[in-house]
Amino acid sequence: MKAIFKRTLMLMIAISLSSVAALAQKKITGVVYKEGKPAAGVEVSAHKSKDSFFTSFDGKYELTISSKSKYIRFAFPDKEEKLDIEGKEGNVFNYNYGGKPFEAPKAAVGGVNLGSHSELAKAKNADYTRNYSLFSDFYKQKDYKSALKPWKILYTKYPKSSVNIYIKGVKMYDAFINLASTKSEIDELMNKELEIYDQRAKYFGKKGYIEGRKAISYLQHMYNKENMTDDQLKVVCKKGYTMLDASIKEQGNKSQAAVILLYMQVSGDLYRIGELSKEQMIKNYDTTSAIIDANDETESDSFNTIKSSIDKMVVRSGALDCESIVAIYEPKIKANPDDIAMLRKMMRLFRRQDCTDSDLFNEGAERLYSLEPSAGSAISMAQRYMRNQEADKAIEYLNKALEMNKTEKNIANDFSANYYLGALYYQKSSFGKALKYTKLAIKADPEEGKAYILAGNILAVGSKTYGKSSFEHSMVFWLAYDYFAKAKRVDPSVAAEAQKKMSTYKKYFPEKNELFFQGYKSGQTIQLGGWINESTKARNK
Repeated sequence: MKAIFKRTLMLMIAISLSSVAALAQKKITGVVYKEGKPAAGVEVSAHKSKDSFFTSFDGKYELTISSKSKYIRFAFPDKEEKLDIEGKEGNVFNYNYGGKPFEAPKAAVGGVNLGSHSELAKAKNADYTRNYSLFSDFYKQKDYKSALKPWKILYTKYPKSSVNIYIKGVKMYDAFINLASTKSEIDELMNKELEIYDQRAKYFGKKGYIEGRKAISYLQHMYNKENMTDDQLKVVCKKGYTMLDASIKEQGNKSQAAVILLYMQVSGDLYRIGELSKEQMIKNYDTTSAIIDANDETESDSFNTIKSSIDKMVVRSGALDCESIVAIYEPKIKANPDDIAMLRKMMRLFRRQDCTDSDLFNEGAERLYSLEPSAGSAISMAQRYMRNQEADKAIEYLNKALEMNKTEKNIANDFSANYYLGALYYQKSSFGKALKYTKLAIKADPEEGKAYILAGNILAVGSKTYGKSSFEHSMVFWLAYDYFAKAKRVDPSVAAEAQKKMSTYKKYFPEKNELFFQGYKSGQTIQLGGWINESTKARNK
């Protein structure tokens, strides 16, 4: 009996000791890194533990250690390193070669991973890699519908992985908007696209630049003046204006040329429908002009191209008349008479508005040309002489302007010099030269209606010098009519004048039987030779 009791007691003691031993051990895991990458083949062991483990290809290890273990030992090929774990809680111990803590991509609230593309790739994030690969493949095939699902995962869960998520996301939504058939669908898609821009700015910065790009996208899809009422236009323009204004205030002289152009276009529409004051319209012009002038020094073709368009927009808006120009610039010029940039801007506006009667114009023309002989200042001097009826002197300065502009390559100056030469030779009844320079002005700026009006006038008045018969004279009216019609099409500001002239000269078209008698039929293309050297179509009343 005693023997049985003794065996039982010994068994209980053994079981008890075994349980204590089990409680004194724990299993730990982790990942070993070297130079930011998972390290394979590293022997991992622990103080007061007989267990050891060689890390797998992805750097992972699993080890059973004693609760009394003070450190973990990592045997790298070139040296052995230790990680102190005494008193530390938890069962996961990652280690980076050199003893520096390894910072894997961090997850934000809600399971959003803020790792970059390279960090996620190094961490071998399978979810990210799989969705990135799917998205890239579908996107390359332009199968945006299929690409949308993996894209949404990248956009939602990995928002800081790559800026391409946003660039390509916008391109996809552009395509979706273009295919949308209802306004509600377009609005919903547009709101999502704007959200993409906002999230890009949140995670990648450059808010001012992004606001500009956002405005361009928004207005590209939503801004359609021809099919919108003023109320609809107001909503779209005010929203676009807010984005553009924020972009320009943030970017300053680094603003994009397209943003500046749209800003003035939208400002003009808001002014026209009474949603922007005259003072603000002029202030916006002043702001954008200063940015253009600052970028002129960089010889940026895009800014040089939009300079003329900006001037045209503010003039056509009606906000800037001769009195306004004088009121704005007279105190500025008095305070800084040698401010070349200011003088340039003022004289450009004076020329645009044909405001040549003020003393400020005369003073500005002389001052600017003395400080900076250039194509623009030479044109201002020519206008000064034109005002004083000194045509030959004006022609001299206009030719200087054209010569200087070969280097400057300014579209507005090219247009103005040729236009004024055309007008001066028209006054001299030199119709061939007048038409030649006027056509060069049209070539420089095909959207400026007054040049087409001038060409039509030259042809109409000069018709008596073409051919020998009254019928041959009247043939020129067909071409004059063409120019007036083109003026009406390209430039709303001269549409009424153009229509009036079209109606006037159509009366001089021959009757149908006279046209037939002369050997022509309506719609037939004919060539007008001599100083005209241009084709038109025969027409009857």
